Amino acid sequence: MTQRHLDRLRSPQSVAVFGASDKPARVGTTVWRNLVAGGFKGRLAPVNPRLRTLDGQTCFADVETLPFIPDLAVLCTPPDTVAPLVARLGARGTRAVAIVTAGLTPHQKQAALDAARPHTLRLLGPHCIGLLSPHLGLNASFTQANALPGELALVSQSGALLTALLDWANGERIGFSHLISLGEHMDVDFGDLLDHLVMDRRTRAILLYIESITAPRKFMSAARAAARVKPVIVVKAGRTPAREDMVFDAAIRRAGMLRVDTLKELFIAAQTLARFRDNPSRELMVMTNGGGAGVMVADAAGALGVPLAQPGERLMQRLQALLPPNWSRGNPIDIIGDAPPQRYLDTLKALFDAPEAGALLFVHAPTAIAPSLAIAQACAPLIAANRGRVLSCWLGGETVAPARRAFEAAGIAGYDTPEEAVRAFALMQTYRRNQVALRETPAACANAEPDRRRARRIVDAALAAHREWLGEDEARDLLAACGIPVAAGPDRAPTRPLARELSIGAHVDPVFGPVLRLGQGGTAGEMPCDGAFALPPLNRALAREVVTRAHLGPPPAQIDALCDTLIAVAQMLADLPEMAELDIRPLWVDEHGVLAPGGRVRLSAQAPSGVARFAVHPYPADLVRTLPWQGRELLLRPIRPEDEAQHRAFLEAASPEDMRMRFFQAPHRLSHDELARLTQIDYEREMAFIAVDEHAPGGARTLGVVRLVRDPDNVEAEFALMVRTDVKHQGLGRLLMQALLDYAAAAGTQRIVGHVLRENHAMLGLLRPLGFHLRPDDHEPSEIVHVSRDLRPAD
Repeated sequence: MTQRHLDRLRSPQSVAVFGASDKPARVGTTVWRNLVAGGFKGRLAPVNPRLRTLDGQTCFADVETLPFIPDLAVLCTPPDTVAPLVARLGARGTRAVAIVTAGLTPHQKQAALDAARPHTLRLLGPHCIGLLSPHLGLNASFTQANALPGELALVSQSGALLTALLDWANGERIGFSHLISLGEHMDVDFGDLLDHLVMDRRTRAILLYIESITAPRKFMSAARAAARVKPVIVVKAGRTPAREDMVFDAAIRRAGMLRVDTLKELFIAAQTLARFRDNPSRELMVMTNGGGAGVMVADAAGALGVPLAQPGERLMQRLQALLPPNWSRGNPIDIIGDAPPQRYLDTLKALFDAPEAGALLFVHAPTAIAPSLAIAQACAPLIAANRGRVLSCWLGGETVAPARRAFEAAGIAGYDTPEEAVRAFALMQTYRRNQVALRETPAACANAEPDRRRARRIVDAALAAHREWLGEDEARDLLAACGIPVAAGPDRAPTRPLARELSIGAHVDPVFGPVLRLGQGGTAGEMPCDGAFALPPLNRALAREVVTRAHLGPPPAQIDALCDTLIAVAQMLADLPEMAELDIRPLWVDEHGVLAPGGRVRLSAQAPSGVARFAVHPYPADLVRTLPWQGRELLLRPIRPEDEAQHRAFLEAASPEDMRMRFFQAPHRLSHDELARLTQIDYEREMAFIAVDEHAPGGARTLGVVRLVRDPDNVEAEFALMVRTDVKHQGLGRLLMQALLDYAAAAGTQRIVGHVLRENHAMLGLLRPLGFHLRPDDHEPSEIVHVSRDLRPAD
């Protein structure tokens, strides 16, 4: 199960509480009274065979006597009652159950899952505190307080943490779209809720408190999809053992999410990403009315590695003309403590006109000369017009509180201290780097083709002899077969005395599967926190990012050779499922390239590696093939991130009418982000085949594309098809569509659907002979035709 029926959980129209009670200190009592006090506008029903009424409402004895079918049932009953209740609720028509009950045995959990499955009934919990949707007045939980409505969704494995965080958020006047306690997440998990919340229009950012991950590829796929659309910010409980924690970091980074260390940082990051997300600046300009505050910012920036922008000559001349003679003449820009509102405005205008001041930190300390509120009221309209460029900090307490509120009302990101503001900017830089990693979808194959047959023979021979560790010569031969330069003989002495000594390793993480590590060589590289971890597959961009994160000092000579070695190790993890552990130590790197004297390789007949265990789906090179068309052959292959320029050329060659037929709107030049969304896809749930003429004049040319996006359940998938205007009506569209149908059927998709303009007669004429059913779309304008085809095999 995935996101099916989660709308009944998140936004029910009716709720029944089983085990609702009038006894003090009972969970059922608290849940029921929270529901009543929350102001939920839907239908409510308490269920308890001991009571006839509860708080003035009729109390019902069981599922069958309920006067309505509840969208959501909350169970606060003994463990042995849970599975029977789930079965009866499912039969009655309920599709979502929150199991607050704790203490279910493994047998009882499985019985509840078995009872839910025939009805696709969703189970939250067990041992959860419930959920809240403040915009509905829904508090189906035993939290100690209600939540304020807002735009942040919080999903937490820890109920205790959720209640503590809710208490803190209420004090800070922070609101939520949803708060959901996962508990033991035997059914509904992080992946399900990420898929669901990313489509929720009330949710601006998603906050996760994670203790453990199940179904890692499902989680990574859902996280990567969500992080493309909304900020996803993670707090991870526990940082031991160190190696597993660093692997978790690598997974969060690869998924384009942001990890923070504390609950306060969770909200700081959410505010910053909401109001500052699109700012591309890597350097910070600081404007303040106090030299001491400027020093605090500079110190914090130095500690966090945040560079301060250098004012250009033109900006310096302008500031010289409008600021007092004793201004700081550099960044931080100290406009002096006696600055009136007009000096603030003049300085802001100068900074907003300067390209080097792309990101500005506004820091104000209260003085008796210029009232803070007057300054805030004067500056807020100008900053609001440029708020994607400004972070603010009003130092002080009650004196500056009205000024702080004025900035908040204008939607300007605000922080309590300069250090907090700089930390927020640093988090933004980390988030941006993670988003770059998200958009890399490399192949499972290395740049240089390895000798797979030779590598396979070495591994098979060792397994046949029931040996776990390869001998030194075998390990050296295996590395060489996989494209890693090795020393010619057994001599381990370095032949390159000026080379840097590094190490590369690989192991199988218990959660995220195969993982690589790059670190120092020698004894320094044996520390568990040494170096940088990464999830395969890799390409040059991702490998270079690993080198940067490994903190190896100055970039090593021949960094490309080092990156290629990392890619080759990732390839070994893909090609050799039996490889359980690898340690190349030392790995010598200098201006001549890399050299490995040898390595240690451990095998396992259980095949813990291989592409099937990768947490990130690699480029599906196995789907590349040729396509006969018009007396020649085209290359049919899945689209790649590297195809962006070629795909832009394909779309720009289309006629305006063809663009309107494909995108249902007036043609426009697609932005980088729009093209990235079309070329940087998650192969776990999407596919786009392009037909490429590799011998076209001027270089390879895309002639057509057919696209499929599956729902997370793989029940239904929506398609889109487009053929280059100058090759239409030559059979290419039918060939592409058939290739997509074959792929979808092989992937187990049950139904393929699409939406076609009624006037697009060519597309409708193509689909009818392929077995598509055509009908008007009930949920779209009358000019839209809904097309569908069932892919399930006939009985």
